[in-house]
Amino acid sequence: MKAAAWLLVFAGLLCGPGYWFYAEAVSGEAAGTYRGASFTLRLDPGMNPVGFLVSPPDNDTPQDRRYTASLTIDGFPAMERSFVVPGVEPSGRVSRSPATSVVLGSFRVPDAGEYRLTITAQGAGAQHASQALQGMTTEVRRNLVTPDMRVVWAGVGSMALGLLIVLLRRHGEPRGG
Repeated sequence: MKAAAWLLVFAGLLCGPGYWFYAEAVSGEAAGTYRGASFTLRLDPGMNPVGFLVSPPDNDTPQDRRYTASLTIDGFPAMERSFVVPGVEPSGRVSRSPATSVVLGSFRVPDAGEYRLTITAQGAGAQHASQALQGMTTEVRRNLVTPDMRVVWAGVGSMALGLLIVLLRRHGEPRGG
């Protein structure tokens, strides 16, 4: 029974978060890699859905760095997403998992044209964070797989059920002395 529960957890990880990450960040094909805080790219509906994977430089400050990515066409907003790069504790340990890359999610291009992606620093420490923007790399991916959320939620449910079984079995085991 214990092996079956762990199998549920593993299958849930693959079908839930694993499948979602594959669809949003790995599927499709590369359409270009750009460096810096602002750049122009040509997009058209034949590329749908398009994804953006931002790789920020390391954050060596204690506070988190907050950024906003804005995609515009002819000055009009097409997409806006916020993301956080975790800070480093005084001990040198990262306060949370380091962000080697941030998935900004997928975007459906409504019209062909020249789009401009601009990443700006937000909040406290924005001036220091702005200096790091020049080292940021953004990978643009085209024709992503759109994740079927029924599969994702079934995976999450499987993972939760497996963990529940493991915890209940562990709670029912006699304690050794």
